[in-house]
Amino acid sequence: MPELLSALAKQHRAIGRVLQAMEAAALQLRRGVAVDVPWLAEVAHFFVLHVDGTHHAIEEGVLFKALLAHARPTAKSAVAVMLEEHDVAREQTRRLAALARAVAGGDRAAAAGWADAALAICGATRAHVQMEDRVLYPMARAAIPAPELASLHEQLALLPRLEGPSLLEAAQALTERARAWWPDDVAPPRPG
Repeated sequence: MPELLSALAKQHRAIGRVLQAMEAAALQLRRGVAVDVPWLAEVAHFFVLHVDGTHHAIEEGVLFKALLAHARPTAKSAVAVMLEEHDVAREQTRRLAALARAVAGGDRAAAAGWADAALAICGATRAHVQMEDRVLYPMARAAIPAPELASLHEQLALLPRLEGPSLLEAAQALTERARAWWPDDVAPPRPG
């Protein structure tokens, strides 16, 4: 059975592929090249539904609680930083969604704003993921007893399931759709 931390790290890799697609879209928008306008809103929706509604929900509702139950002061500080960054990400996502709606409504200036907001999300998310993968998840693996960590993964089956595609499936669909307008001078994300 997959382990909770491995499953979360796999989601990080899928989110990373969406970040690459967002950067490609931002580059194209800055160059004045048309992109799939509905895709811009779908990326914001991906962050609301999958990144926050699934990934952050698992971290906040399952992993962080377990880590805090076994935590040393450094772990408590790290969790506090991660929670604050999740809140910042929520605000950034709301801004990205508003700009996508403005672009869809024909506001050409909003396209540059979407590009800037997307690049800010990409930078912040990459730094956040790196901190979780390199610091927080190893800290959790060391602090939470292995049987409890296995039990946490089993608890995921009890969480309500979203209708529609999983985070991994949605990430794959977004990156595949981005290939239609992908810039030639930017390497596309690797599948899987």
